Amino acid sequence: MSLRVDYRRSEGWAADIFKEVKKMSEENKDILRGKPWKVLKNYKTYEEAYEKVQQLISEDEKIQTKIRRKSDDTFVVKTRFLEVPVSRNEKRKTK
Repeated sequence: MSLRVDYRRSEGWAADIFKEVKKMSEENKDILRGKPWKVLKNYKTYEEAYEKVQQLISEDEKIQTKIRRKSDDTFVVKTRFLEVPVSRNEKRKTK
């Protein structure tokens, strides 16, 4: 998307840029973000974390896992489900 505008015919360059940015942000609202990861547990060694990941995968194949090293040299296991349960929390009309 280009922000080229003829400023002689417009309200001002700042107003035009603001309008373009607002239009771009409205277009991006339809983009779905990734499913959220949940922190399962922290481990002191990678081997402990890897064992937990293997156990989780053997129990449920519809789960994704990842191991991340933190700055304090511990390892965190994060999980998320491939299928997100449908939320039934709809807005209800109130009087």
